[in-house]
Amino acid sequence: MPAPTEAETAIARLLRETERAHAVYEREALGGVRDEAWPAWYAAFLLDLGLGRHTPQGDSLAVDTLASALTRLDEDYRREQPTREWPEYYARGLSEGAG
Repeated sequence: MPAPTEAETAIARLLRETERAHAVYEREALGGVRDEAWPAWYAAFLLDLGLGRHTPQGDSLAVDTLASALTRLDEDYRREQPTREWPEYYARGLSEGAG
C-alpha cells in the first residue's frame, strides 16, 4: 500500500477530530444513544472543518453528497475489513473523490 498523501493525512486528522466531537454529541445530546444518522452529522461537521480544501470537489462538496459517500465508505470498510484503521481508509476514498 502506498504511503498516504498529504491530503489523506489531513482528511484522516479531520475524521478523528469529527469522531471525538461526535462521541460528545452522542453522549450529551442523545443521552448515550447511537446516532443512526451519523453520516449527515459527520458530513456537516467535516465541511465546517474545511474538508473541501483536501478533496477534488473543493468547496462544491455538499452535505448530502458527502453523507452518501461516508455511508458507502462505511459499507465498503465493513465488507473489506482492511488492516488499516477506518480514518485512513475513508481518507483515501475521500481524497480520490468518493464524495
